[in-house]
Formats: sequence, C-alpha cells, structure tokens
Amino acid sequence: MAALIFVLRNGIPMHTDLVRSGDILAPERPSAEHLWDSTINAWVLHLSGYKSQCLEQVYAEYEDALSRGVPCTVGEATYVMDAGEEHATRLGGGIRLAEMLGQVSITLTDYYNKDHPGIPLEVAQEVLKQQGAHYALRRALRNLKRTRIQSATTRAEVEAALKLTLADL
Repeated sequence: MAALIFVLRNGIPMHTDLVRSGDILAPERPSAEHLWDSTINAWVLHLSGYKSQCLEQVYAEYEDALSRGVPCTVGEATYVMDAGEEHATRLGGGIRLAEMLGQVSITLTDYYNKDHPGIPLEVAQEVLKQQGAHYALRRALRNLKRTRIQSATTRAEVEAALKLTLADL
C-alpha cells in the first residue's frame, strides 16, 4: 500500500511516494494538470488538462484578433472596420436596407466610431466582402486549431496545432 508524504529536502518541498522498493523522491508537482505516474516515478502532464488550457489560449487569440480593426481598402480609400461577425452582419443589413429604399449610398461607421457619409453602395459592398473575409479566415483558423487539439493524442500534436497560422488554411 502506497502512502504519500511531503518532506523538505535541502529546503525544497519534495514528494515522497512510499513503494515496496523503498522511498522515491520526486520534485514538487509542476502544476495541477500533472499526475504522478508510479510506473516511471515522474510527474506526467495529463493531456486533457493541457488540451483545455490550449483551447482557452486559442479562443483568447481569436477574440483578440476580432477585437482589433481590419483595414478595408477600396480604390484610394481605406476604412478600418470592426472585425467581428456581428459588425459584418450589421453592415450587410444596412446595405440591403439602403438597396430596398432605393438609396445609392450609405454611411459607414468605422472601428473608431467615425462616420463616413455618402459611401457608394458598391464601395460599401466591397468593404463588407473584405470585412467578412477577415472574420471568416480567423474563424476557420480557430476551428482548425480546435479540431486538431481535440483530436491530438500527444503533447507534440497539441503544440503543432497551436503553431498553425492563416497560411495553413
């Protein structure tokens, strides 16, 4: 029967696992995600916990990417627009409404909440395409990373998934 005892060795907290072959000293548990593997007498990273941490990182990176403005250039003009899906949806709805009302232009409100009145609908549609493409690519990258992390069976596979970039799509 094994018993767990914590002792100090040279002032460093050590974990002692009492087994039949004698006392085995191990360094302090590196993190809450590490489990003691008595077959190799070492702390081993529990992959599901690591995966969860990495998925949180992927979602945080995705949210960060969408929190910044996306430059949309049409002709000589560049409009820095909000990058999220809801912003593209609002712009698309505004364009459709303007078309239904027979208008030929629309007011764009950019990332900095600056209004740009009198923007031709064709220009607004191109801004929408660029804004939507920016969002769709970041979402596709997030989904690819998530899928790869969830299906990973090793830490190396998880780490490889974290390194994916837009160029990998």
